[in-house]
Amino acid sequence: MFANKLTSMRNPNFNFVGMVIFTLCLCLAAASCTKEDDENSKAKDYSQINIAHIQDIDTTLSNKEFLATNASGFILKPNDVLVFKTSEGRYGKMQIIGYNLASNYDMSVKATIFNADGTTKASDVSFVVRGTWLGELDVPREALREEFTGKADFHWNRQNDTDTNFTPANGAKFAKYTF
Repeated sequence: MFANKLTSMRNPNFNFVGMVIFTLCLCLAAASCTKEDDENSKAKDYSQINIAHIQDIDTTLSNKEFLATNASGFILKPNDVLVFKTSEGRYGKMQIIGYNLASNYDMSVKATIFNADGTTKASDVSFVVRGTWLGELDVPREALREEFTGKADFHWNRQNDTDTNFTPANGAKFAKYTF
């Protein structure tokens, strides 16, 4: 009887089935160890973006001006998200809520700013930047014209009836976040 069990364990079909079961168990174990909310995984929406996501793409942040609206419509659309590093070195995220076309393309946004340790300095602060005004993101708000040198992080710059430029200021850098 002992010899029969030993022989069945040496059966090549037994070894193959055993290896398949072992491999499936390993795959299931590896999949269960992956955290969906791992802070380094890609965020799926604005609420999931944290400082680690922004730091991971820091090299793509730019201080170059870009066209936000033109004769064809919105290039920077409602619900688009910009991530940034402010003129004071804080990381953050800003979601475009919408535009008031009747009022010189006033831009409504909400912004969250992070401290260096990843804690939140300001969370989902909503404010409006009027056409051809400035935005300050270290303390999220519309900035005054005299704050352009030193404090403002961007200029919402209306060029004409259709074109608006988003211009980073004072060393602040931005990138559009893609989900």
